[in-house]
Amino acid sequence: MRLGGRLAAAIEILADMDARHRPAADALKDWGLSHRFAGSGDRAAIGNIVYDALRLKRSTAWRMDAETARANAFGALMTVGGDTPQSLDQALVGDSFAPPPLDGAERAAWTARTLADAPPVSGMSPSRSSTAPVTPPPRAVRMARSPAARRGCAPGR
Repeated sequence: MRLGGRLAAAIEILADMDARHRPAADALKDWGLSHRFAGSGDRAAIGNIVYDALRLKRSTAWRMDAETARANAFGALMTVGGDTPQSLDQALVGDSFAPPPLDGAERAAWTARTLADAPPVSGMSPSRSSTAPVTPPPRAVRMARSPAARRGCAPGR
């Protein structure tokens, strides 16, 4: 399977997830069961595109100016894979299973917008640090139950 087929499959899976509100693992499994021709390498590559698209959903929606499965999949390939709209067009030429190439509006949105210009994400404090140390609960809370109680043994047995 070539890149076009993998991209089309990822778009199909992302659209299914949006339409039916289902987890990625379930959608990927069902797609794999109904498309037996796809080998393990193809399934892994499709899964990578899908999970990259989910991780980058807000970023690609901003850059592509669209919140569609197509925009997410193309945006994930261009962000993670380092592809450009031109390199994707070249890779998709002649592939009968590929989705249509990026149109003028999608291409213009991708090249005009950068993540540095994106609006801040609501609900996130800029002072919040992801490297803040996590303090464990006090020992009294962790050892509330005796080892015997944790194993399920009743007292006196």
